[in-house]
Amino acid sequence: MIEKTLEPVHSKLEYGGTSFITIDPSPFISKARLEDLLKVLSSEQFKGKSILLPTLLYDSLDSVVKRKARKEVVEVFRGWLPFYSKEHVELIFKSLSKDEEYVKMLERFFKEFNVRRFRGAEKIGRESIYLDEVKEKLRNSTIGQMIFDILAASDREAWIISFGNRTINLVERLGTTIQTHSSQVKNEIKKNLRIRRNLKIAIWTLRATTFVSAFARLFGLPISLPPEITITQFGIMIVADG
Repeated sequence: MIEKTLEPVHSKLEYGGTSFITIDPSPFISKARLEDLLKVLSSEQFKGKSILLPTLLYDSLDSVVKRKARKEVVEVFRGWLPFYSKEHVELIFKSLSKDEEYVKMLERFFKEFNVRRFRGAEKIGRESIYLDEVKEKLRNSTIGQMIFDILAASDREAWIISFGNRTINLVERLGTTIQTHSSQVKNEIKKNLRIRRNLKIAIWTLRATTFVSAFARLFGLPISLPPEITITQFGIMIVADG
């Protein structure tokens, strides 16, 4: 597999509101979830978009594909399975890493989609959200790095895809304002793809920009924010739910 790294990018809104998406670990913690993720990524709304995958997650999944699974995978998975013991998460991971269907789906994920390893700088935005501060607030280096990279990717105008509320709850713990709105468009995506699990599509930003407006229009969200207004130190997350 040829590794793809992120080159400098500029704001670029295409049909669908963005050229990029980022993904948290939640779709990778079971075979059924990964299968649903592949459906989502193959759908019209997401086709052709580059995937900015947090470095820790990229390296963890890549190690599974190469049959040289890293110990860090357990910590990554555990961060999104908070109610499971470390021993239980280890058993889940060992089972998945030996499951040929799961590994082949991961191979397809890397082969068919433009997946890039992504890592944010040490800070985000003019207001300077620092990596160390995020790690300290979340009291976990692995989770803090993951959330920081997800926010940094969304700061580059990437949608955030997740299953469940784990990432949203973690971002809220930073002091971020969370706006959750029912989206008929998102519900139609789930219905058409026959996905039952709790799909979330979100963005995070420090300012109200055309990125926010485009996301709101596409998913039919009742958002009206003045342009270029700083929101809070830890920004705002807007979630298309249903």
